[in-house]
Amino acid sequence: MVTVEKLNIKSLKDRTREMVESDVDVARWINNLNSKSTKRIYAEGLLKFSEFINQNPKEIVSSFQNDKVDAQNKLTDFILSLKEKHTPKVCHNYLVSVKSWLKDNDISILKHINCGNIRTAPTIEDEYPPSQEELNRVLKYCDLRCKSAISLMAFAGLRPTTASSIQLKDIPDLSINGEVKFTKVPAQIRIKSLFSKNSKPYFTFLSTEGCEYVAEYLRYRVKLGEILSPDSFVLTYGNKARLHSFSRTGFSRLIKRAFIRAGYPFRPYILRSYFDTAMMNSQISSVVQAFLMGHSGSMESIYTVNKNLPQSQIEEMRQLFQIKVEPKLQTLSVVARNEIDQVKADYEKKIADLQAQLATYGAKQTEVIGFLSQFKNSMNIVSDNAAIDQLPPTKEDKIVQKLADKVEQEVERRRKQR
Repeated sequence: MVTVEKLNIKSLKDRTREMVESDVDVARWINNLNSKSTKRIYAEGLLKFSEFINQNPKEIVSSFQNDKVDAQNKLTDFILSLKEKHTPKVCHNYLVSVKSWLKDNDISILKHINCGNIRTAPTIEDEYPPSQEELNRVLKYCDLRCKSAISLMAFAGLRPTTASSIQLKDIPDLSINGEVKFTKVPAQIRIKSLFSKNSKPYFTFLSTEGCEYVAEYLRYRVKLGEILSPDSFVLTYGNKARLHSFSRTGFSRLIKRAFIRAGYPFRPYILRSYFDTAMMNSQISSVVQAFLMGHSGSMESIYTVNKNLPQSQIEEMRQLFQIKVEPKLQTLSVVARNEIDQVKADYEKKIADLQAQLATYGAKQTEVIGFLSQFKNSMNIVSDNAAIDQLPPTKEDKIVQKLADKVEQEVERRRKQR
């Protein structure tokens, strides 16, 4: 009998960490970089090249010092091998990472190495942001944690790495004393410079719908026995790992599974485009839009220098976001309004048929028609009430169905009395 031993294959993350921890110079180079994502990409790029030529980082430096032409040829071969499987942007990132390590060791690469057109993205050429109805369908395939993860990207515009690192203390409008609730909606989310791509702090807003999902998820965790604190992460792996945030990979995988279940080929990052598109369609100021997306701009400069904006200006931005952007983001209101309008049309037709049948009810006709008119007015209140748009469609259907049942019962009772 042949026994096949299980191979101990380490992940890219584990191999990268081992490389960094085993060399103090590599660790110093990585820690001197700016953002968390840059550190990850550069470390992975150096590891890939190290494995390609079967040399550790210090041996790479020695090879460039001893025979620079041969070493540059190997680097060119490395990039050519990457171009067979990866986009030009990925190839460029790996090339820059190797150059950065060499520059840290006083070695410059002047030879041009073609990575392709880094402005093109062949894998996402046909990609488009989901519509509000499509995102609503995706959310139906999510548990509470997945809904919260999608909310941080689609309804607040956060990047995966940033969203997976948000703590409760980063949401000043969230109260966890006693009952979990938001004191203000849309809620402000503050992003530290550590998790910002341009290494500068900023803030954004989480829409009302997103606040509902996050609050519901946090209440569920409290119900399971978790004691929330300001240092608790908004998203965690589970009950056994409450103190640890999601990794970027785990966060993206969680959302990707929901897309697959719903039957859509979206990438998780497309949710950030969903948020950006909503702001663009709302026609808010491009300055505000760039700031809420975490891009560099004039408002970002003011926020960085002064450490904060006046509270009055934050409230103005919150109100602007609620009035102009939220209608373009929310999935509940769009689907709910479409469904309630359809139900209303169906029952209005039903009422018209019932009124026609009441012509033979005799002396009681006025009373019954008055009841039907009252029902019709009640249904108008239900469909026209802005607050009802915040409820799931199933609750709206129950409200209308309950009123319709009253009509049926009253008509049947009058018919028997006749």
